[in-house]
Order: sequence, then structure tokens, then C-alpha cells
Amino acid sequence: MAQKTLSVKLSLNDKQFQSSLKKATRKMKKFGKSMKSTGQNMTKSLTMPLLALGGASVKLASDFETSMTKISTLVGASAKDLKEYEKGIMQLSEQVGISAKDLADGMFFITSSGFEGAEALEALEISAKASSMGMGEMSSISNALTSIMTAYADEQMTAAKAGDLLHETLKQGKFDAGQFMDSLGSVIPVAAGAGVSMEELGAASAKMSKLSGDA
Repeated sequence: MAQKTLSVKLSLNDKQFQSSLKKATRKMKKFGKSMKSTGQNMTKSLTMPLLALGGASVKLASDFETSMTKISTLVGASAKDLKEYEKGIMQLSEQVGISAKDLADGMFFITSSGFEGAEALEALEISAKASSMGMGEMSSISNALTSIMTAYADEQMTAAKAGDLLHETLKQGKFDAGQFMDSLGSVIPVAAGAGVSMEELGAASAKMSKLSGDA
């Protein structure tokens, strides 16, 4: 009797064990499918954006090289100067948070105006800091800055002084910074030729903008 009872209990225990095993197996399979799905989603969510980011980095590097090549082929900068420009641009990019490509575009305007070496790098630094302050796009500021430096070269107009005058004019005036920078280039040669100083030109521009609001 005892043996029969034990046999029944063992049989029941075995059935319960088998049933639990089947349930565990189903859960494991379900878990496995879930992990596989999660892995695929992680590939889409993490790997694909990383690949896209890598592609964007390559594009930025390519654009930078293109801009530097323009300085070499269209301006005629020496290999030595190009090396110094590239080093200065990379350092400045970290300091002001402007892309190397945009800085290289600014350097193109500066070197195209006849400035080179340390003077060109100083003009680039002033332009970059002005841009980071919201005074306009790198290329527009570089263009305006070098126009002032060229027109008033006889007055020993430096990049730092030109940058200060631009900043003060924007502070005193009532116009869009970018529009002002773009418009300034056509006015400077006429003003300088008529004997009007940059200080006088800046003051007149600021005064007139308060009346019209137009750069």
C-alpha cells in the first residue's frame, strides 16, 4: 500500500515537474525572442545613428579640406602658411565652438584680401569671437573686417581695432547685425575715399539706423 502511494506521488511529482519544465521552456523561448527583438532595436537605435554621425564627420572633414584647398589654389598660400592656418583654425574651433569648415571659409576671405601669416590669424580670431557674440556669420564679419583694415591701412587699422569699432557700431545702432556686415563692404571704400574715418562712419550708420531701422 505504501509502495503504491509512493508510486502515485512520484507520478504526480513527475507530471508537475514536466509541466513546470514545459512552462519554463516556453518562457525561455519567449525571452529569447524578446532579446533578439531588443538586439535588433538596439542596432537600429544605436548603431545606425552612430554610422550617420560617422558619415557627417567625414563630410565635415571633406568640406574643411575643400576650403583649405581654395586658400592654397585660389589665394596662393604657401605650404608653411597652410600648416599654420590649419593649426590655428583647429585651436580656435575648440575655443569658440565654430566649425573648422566655417573658420576656413572666413580665412579664405581674409587671405583673399591680401592678409597672411600672423596678421591673417589675428583677423580670423577677431572675426570668430565676433561671430560667437552674435555679430553675424563668419564670412560676413571676415569680409567687413578686412575691408576696414584695407581701406584704413594708412591709419594702422588693426583687426582688434576694427573689431571694436564694428562692435560699438552695432551696440549704438538699431539694425540686424548680419545685414549691417553685408552692407558695410559697399560703403567703406566711398567713405575712406572721402576722408571719412571709420569712427565717423560707424557713428553716422548707428544714428541713421535709429531713424530707419535699416542697415
